Parts: sequence; C-alpha cells; structure tokens
Amino acid sequence: MTQRQANNGGRAFDFPIDLVELSKQHVGFLQTLHQFGVTIQRPSPKSLERYCDLWLPLVHSHPNEALIPPADCAWLWHCHRLAPFRYTSYLKRQFGNDCRILEASPAFSFQCDNGDLHGTFMQNTEEDLNPAADRTRSLWNQQYPEESFHLQMDEPNHAEQKIDDRSLLLDGFDLLGSTGRQATFLWQVSGPHFADEDFLKEGALQYYKFLKLRKHEKKSNSVIVPTYQIDLMWHTHILSRMSGYFADCRAIMGGTLNHDDSLNDRTDDGPLDRAFRETKALWKKK
Repeated sequence: MTQRQANNGGRAFDFPIDLVELSKQHVGFLQTLHQFGVTIQRPSPKSLERYCDLWLPLVHSHPNEALIPPADCAWLWHCHRLAPFRYTSYLKRQFGNDCRILEASPAFSFQCDNGDLHGTFMQNTEEDLNPAADRTRSLWNQQYPEESFHLQMDEPNHAEQKIDDRSLLLDGFDLLGSTGRQATFLWQVSGPHFADEDFLKEGALQYYKFLKLRKHEKKSNSVIVPTYQIDLMWHTHILSRMSGYFADCRAIMGGTLNHDDSLNDRTDDGPLDRAFRETKALWKKK
C-alpha cells in the first residue's frame, strides 16, 4: 500500500494527494502558529474584519495566484475552511452563487510580521515560497494602500470592545468561537505516535474506512465520531484542497461528509460520548 492508497477488503481508493506528508505539514503549521502566539488568544474583531473584508476579496480577485496570508488571517481561514458547508455558503453569499471555492495554495502557510515565512508547496516542498510571499504583500498594498498587511497590535480596534456577538457571525457561523475549539486540536495530535510514519499511514487507511462507514450508516441525522488519528487525516483532507475533498467523498461514499466542531462536549454519557460509542459499535459491525 502506498502512502496515498487506502485498501479496504480488496477494494482500493487512491487519494489524489499524499495525506501522510500533508498531515505532517498540517501539524507543523499548527505548531508554528502556536509558537508565534497566534492560536493562544481569541482573534480580535479587527482580525475578523481583515479576514472577511480584505483577505478573502484579495484571494477572490486573484484566482490564479499562490497567495500566502498574514498569520491572523491564516488562522481564521484555516478554521473557517474546517466548516466546509458553512465556508462555501459564505463564499456564495459574498461573491455570488457561481463563486469558485477559494482554496489556500499552498495549504499550510503564513507570513509573520518579523519576516518569518512558514509553509511548503504541495507538489514541490523545495520550492521557494519567498516570491509568492512578496507577490502577496505587493497585491495587498496595491488593493489596500491604507491597511497594513500585518495586524498592528496597537490599533485601537484591537483592544477589547463591547460588541454585539451577533455582528461577528459569518452567515450565522461563529468563526471566532471555532478558533477556540480548534486551538486545542494541536495537543490532541502532538503525541509521539503522530511523528511515526507507520501510524500516519494507518491513519490514512482508517480515515478511508471512516468515510465508508458514513455510507453504511443510513440514518442521515446520526453523528459518527472519529479517533484523533482519523481526525488529523480528515482535517488535512479538507484543508489541502476542499474541491478535491468534495470529489473524493463523492467517489468513496456517494456524498459529502460535513465537518462540524460544535459538538465538543466530551463529558461521560454526553452527546459526543454516546455518538462515539455508537460509532465504535457500527465500526465493529462493518
């Protein structure tokens, strides 16, 4: 079995992307964001404004460019894309029903205000990202000459403000709340197993089976809950290229599996705990 191929009962599905290698880039991206303090605190309303009103329109207006976001926008973009149905709905509302999916390319990259650059191109990890980073800043400065590319911490709008939380929702989605939930994901995938190549290869196989499991589960309103090993591959698949994720899901399970992190209460016998027990029973059965 190659890194890209998952085999189940003699039937194979060849993922068009290398989930194992990309999962490593994904974890490295989260580690670096944490090191720079980006994921430690809740993003400010100013960052949300920059992401919605500046970054996404910039990406939309330059469809064939590899653009590398500033750190605060990168984190919000990461979390928004992890709610794929919410994300695509928001894009259609903002840019029209015929709007293409705005992909992060390269997927796990950002620029820091100290000049550091993190990320790798999916197809060629040796490719220099600096020209793409320079081009991104140049386009930003042309389109937004009055706005700094990097978040200025001393801006008045960055301070804590009394703001109606409803005004911060994106098409009904609490993106700022999602960043709090996703900030803990790094610790869930930071154990020694997640640095082991065989463990990651097994994760790609288990993830394939997880998608097949959704096809077996006929109750449309049921929730299937992954292990952290599977969840890393699921997040990586969505974030690497969302249009590819949708296409792969259709090929594997005949539909698209939504990702929703709002169900995160892990108390004993809570909804998530019960759903996980039901998932394990279904897994054993199938």
